[in-house]
Parts: sequence; C-alpha cells; structure tokens
Amino acid sequence: MGNDAVEQIKERLGVAEVIGEYLKLEKSGVNYKALCPFHNEKTPSFTVNTERNFWYCFGCQEGGDIFTFVQKIEGLEFKEALKKLAEKANVELPKFNAGYNKEEYNLKKRALEALELATRIYQQQLVKGELGKKVLEYLRQRGFTGEAIKVFRLGYAPDDWRYIINILVNKGYTLAELEKAGLIIKKKGTSGNATGDYYDRFRQRIMFPIVDINGKVVGYSARLLPGGDEQGAKYINSPQSIVYDKSSILYGLYQARQAIRQSGYVILVEGNADAVLSYGAGVKNAVAISGTALTDQQVKILKRYTSKIMLAFDADRAGRKATEKSIQTCLRNDLRTKVIILPEGCKDVGEVIEKNKKLWYQAVKKARPIMEYFFEDIFSRYNIDNIEDKKEAIHKLIKIIGNIFDPIEQGYWLKELAIRTNTEESILTELLKKVKLKEEELKSGSSRFSENAQQVKEDKKDRLEILQCRLIGLLSHFPDELKKQLVDFPAEKLFSGQWFDVFVSLKSKKNEEKWENVINECIARLLYIKDTDELVERKIQPIKEWLEAKEELCDLRRRQSMKNIELQLKKAENQGDEQRVNVLMEQLNELVRKQFC
Repeated sequence: MGNDAVEQIKERLGVAEVIGEYLKLEKSGVNYKALCPFHNEKTPSFTVNTERNFWYCFGCQEGGDIFTFVQKIEGLEFKEALKKLAEKANVELPKFNAGYNKEEYNLKKRALEALELATRIYQQQLVKGELGKKVLEYLRQRGFTGEAIKVFRLGYAPDDWRYIINILVNKGYTLAELEKAGLIIKKKGTSGNATGDYYDRFRQRIMFPIVDINGKVVGYSARLLPGGDEQGAKYINSPQSIVYDKSSILYGLYQARQAIRQSGYVILVEGNADAVLSYGAGVKNAVAISGTALTDQQVKILKRYTSKIMLAFDADRAGRKATEKSIQTCLRNDLRTKVIILPEGCKDVGEVIEKNKKLWYQAVKKARPIMEYFFEDIFSRYNIDNIEDKKEAIHKLIKIIGNIFDPIEQGYWLKELAIRTNTEESILTELLKKVKLKEEELKSGSSRFSENAQQVKEDKKDRLEILQCRLIGLLSHFPDELKKQLVDFPAEKLFSGQWFDVFVSLKSKKNEEKWENVINECIARLLYIKDTDELVERKIQPIKEWLEAKEELCDLRRRQSMKNIELQLKKAENQGDEQRVNVLMEQLNELVRKQFC
C-alpha cells in the first residue's frame, strides 16, 4: 500500500477521533487521557497527543498511530486495519500494489459472496423450514439461546443432494466457484461440466458458520442431526480453500473478541457447540479449536488479544491428550495458562451448561494453573515408590517443564519435581538438558562466547534501550538546540540495531516517516512523567540531558565492551591461543586507559 494513501487517511482521521470511538477520552491540557484498554489500571496512563497524531501508554509502554491502535484493539494485521480506516476516511486504496493478483482477488471475493449467501439460506431454513423448526427446538432444548443462535448465525442444511447448488447456480455462481468455496463436491469419473456432476457437501446437518476476524464466513462445521445416519461422521468441516486456512482460524474468535479484551483472558474449548453454548450461558470469551491440539499459529492470533488462556477440553482420553499438547504449545509461547476442570460426570462443556450453567461459572472461577494441574494429574496416576512409575512420571513432567518459557518459573517447578520424587535436582537439571538437546543443537552454530555475550546484552538491555530512546526523543524534539552536539558524535559506538537507523534518519532528515512510531514513543517517554498517578509534562533542558544520557550510555557501552573482551580472553586462554590473548589484552588496556567515546 502506498504511503500517500496512509498519509491521506491520517490527515482525514484525527487520532482522537478514531480512539474516541473505542475509549472515553478526557481533555488534559492540549492532549487527552484515558484508561488504557490494553492492561488493567485504575488511573489513566494512556495519553493521546493530537499535535503529533499519536498515542502512548505509560503503564504498558504501548504506543503508535491510528493504524497501530486499530490493529491492537481489533486484533488485525496492518493491511486489515488499513482497509478498515480507508473505508472510514473514504480513501481509495491503490489496488495494484506489489503482490496484488486481480484474478485471485476476484476468486476470493466470489467465494466469500457465495458463502455469505449460503449462510443466509441455511439460517432461513433453520427458522422457517419445516424440519428446520424442529431442529431449532432441539437446539433450544440443548441450551442454545436465541441470542447465541443469531450471533453465531447457526443454520440448517436440508436433506437434499443439490439444494444449495440449484439456488446458487440460479444466482449466477459457476460450479467451479462453488467448488472452490468448499460448498459442493465433484462426483468421481465425471467431467464437471454439468450440475449433475456435483452434489452438496452439507446435507441434513446443523450448520455452524466459521468466520474470519473480519466477520466474513469462510467455511462451516456441520453437525449430524440426532437420529441421522450414524454411519456418517458426527461433524463434517469445510476443506482448506482459497478463503479458509484452518491453521489461522479459531471458531468464535470474531464473536468473542470484545469479551476477551474486557475479561483479560480467553477460554479454549474443544467443540464449536461448546463455544456457542458458553456464549449463551453468559461466558462470552470462549473460542474453539474443533477437537485438535492448539497450534503455534493459533496462539499467535490469540496473543493479539490476550496473554492469558484457560483450557477446557473434553474429559475423555482424546480430550486429555489434546489438553496436554495444547498446554505445551501455550507454555512454549509464554502464555499464562490455566486448566478448567469439568465437574464430575460431565464429559464436555455442553453437558456442564445443559446440567446447570452456574456449574460452568464455578468451573471457570476455579481454573487451576497448568503446572499444578499436571503435577496433580500425573502423581495421581503413577506410584512414585515404584521405580518404573517414578521414571515415567519424571520424564513426562520434565518434558512439560522444558516447554516453560520463563527460566525462573522453570527452575521453580524443577525444584518442586525434585522434592516430590526425592531426586537430586542436579540429576533433573541434566535430564532437562538432554530433553532440550535437539533444540539446543539447532542453535549450536553460536559459540559459548556468543551465548555468554548474549546474556550480558540481555542484562543491560533495559537501561541501554532507555538511554538510546532518550537521545532519540531529545534529538527529534530539539533538533535546533542539539545541532552542535552532533559534531563528532560517536553514533556507531553508542547506537545499535534499529536505534542507529533511527538516528541516521533523524540526522539526515530522510525516511523519518518509516520510524514515526518509534520516534513518537521516545518523545512521549521524554515529555511526560507519572506523578501521584497523574501524567505530568516535564520541563526539559535539552543540552544538559543530552550530555548526561550520552555520558551514561558511553559508560555502559565501555563496560559492555570490556566484559565481551574478558569472555573472549577466557576462551582464548582455554584454547591456548597466546597470540589471540595478547591482542585481546592490548584491546582491554586501551579501554581502561583511554576514553571510550
């Protein structure tokens, strides 16, 4: 998408206008403030700067322009947010951008239109069809509320081999288009040129439309009617298609997205019906993965909305296995995860709600942290006094502990496992290393020195980031006052990564728009401080603060360089490389004797 369109949208839509549709903004001097929608807070840390057209939260350090705000609050990718705001601003986007394929675009458009029309037909059949009314009554007896049926657009596919084909072909859709949309199936051994060569994929089934994050129907999960042909599968799902990517869709996410934001967490259930029933019972932040284990791609999508997740899978063996796999995926992706234990005698969420929806509320409220769940579950199934059982239990838990992203939490549970199994912690640590060996081997290209240097970098990262950001903020906000300070400024030594690129951009006054969000965040951090829960604009002495930040950053960089040389020295000494040792010693002496920058 061209920058012209982006700038045009920004000119037509003010940041306060866009954000004001989502948040209650209060005037604060020349700017606005609000409670941040991205983390829980009692006093406003969220500020909207209308002069520079950006927003920033001092509580969670999130910030950006209207596009980043809509992306974050709606859980959209940039292009999706761009389309949404372009429509609002009445700006026409250039369609023939890089990667745009007109034929593919039209195919997808036609498929989405066909699916939308089919969904309306199925809905109509459920409400007004002769058998549909009986199905509707069955759904209500099962606990499906009228609101949930409407919100999730449930429908009914009649027992007719060519019901949807005949209607949509008469509406102008080709057989090829309907096949690409996943609505019909071609008979084997036919040419595919006539209506009789195809039949409807969904017949005599309750239809659960699957929608993408924009609310567009992209496929279906179709449930067999009670008393139907038991030889057929209970559920038939749409195939992978030009509009339906199974790995990037979570059933019910579109309907649940606002409730997820408000509650701060998402509930993952196994079946589509469970998600709809939960919504109708008042727990509206549930989504489904349709009986499979959670994938990394699905976690990535969920993390647009929350970092907290609860899992409530069926109590049977398959459900337990899916739970274990999904939890490991959550741990690996640093999600704060809990498990919802279903009440005794209830095999799935639907049965809990059908029995008494209050039981579902209570189960959610009593959700257990994942590691507590695994420890209790595994120790209840294995006899630790038996050596074989003990080995099996340890291996199962070590594998799970190895997936924990946070090293402190990982260490805690390793120690707990040592206590519970009366095993030396050092033995478990070695076992954990072996379990993670394959992962470590993938990273084996980096030497022990580079690993240690990375640790040093992480230790100093926060303060380094703060100082680099402060210098960028000062330079952007006070370019004239700091012009002389740029003479002989050692940017190559002080700035790293993107910070160096931002500095070069500001100094040359080129491509500044590329770094707009980074620069705005640095200015926000520079201009405001939080005093007694209020955002206060601070007075700045640009030259004084520039010199102070530069001096501290110089010192940190010098210490960092010395530490890295020390690590290289140890490596050279261990290898007996005297020539390398002498060179490194000279470099170290230079750093000690001379000014770094």
